[in-house]
Amino acid sequence: MKKFFLILALVAWLPLLSAQASAPLWAQASTLLNWADTIKAIRIEQPTDIITAGKEQIITWTCNFTDTVRIDLYRNEMLYATVEYRVASRAGVNSFVWNVPANFPKGGGYRLVIQPLNGDGVSGKSNLLTVKSDKKTSKKILLVAGGLIVAAGLTFLGIQLTKPKTRSLPEPPLPDGQ
Repeated sequence: MKKFFLILALVAWLPLLSAQASAPLWAQASTLLNWADTIKAIRIEQPTDIITAGKEQIITWTCNFTDTVRIDLYRNEMLYATVEYRVASRAGVNSFVWNVPANFPKGGGYRLVIQPLNGDGVSGKSNLLTVKSDKKTSKKILLVAGGLIVAAGLTFLGIQLTKPKTRSLPEPPLPDGQ
């Protein structure tokens, strides 16, 4: 009995398979492309997983629609900050230059999310990112802080050296007879 239904199913599908196979290749490809064009998609191109605080970061993405998008930064899957709220995006490759603040918190668990402002649920997400400090900026801060400490020390020393010396008063003379 199972064999009978298997043969019946095969016979029913045979005309469909032969009709699809007989369609020209360009028609099959066109159908696939039209279907892909109806679904909005964003893909973030990610050359690196490390962002350096105090430096420019180029954010690049590809999409198949034209709209205004927002670029958000998530940390541990929660919205952390909006990088840019209104960015014009067109079908194809897009980019935005983000000046990462020098005091941006270092560490991992960050992710970029790009989505249209119309809120239709389409979004592109990056891999997890790590923010590291710029060693040159850190050295400058350390140098300035060190210079301030040295200046404060020299000021204190200068005050101590220029302070007039005070001596204790002599003991008063004892009354007669003691």
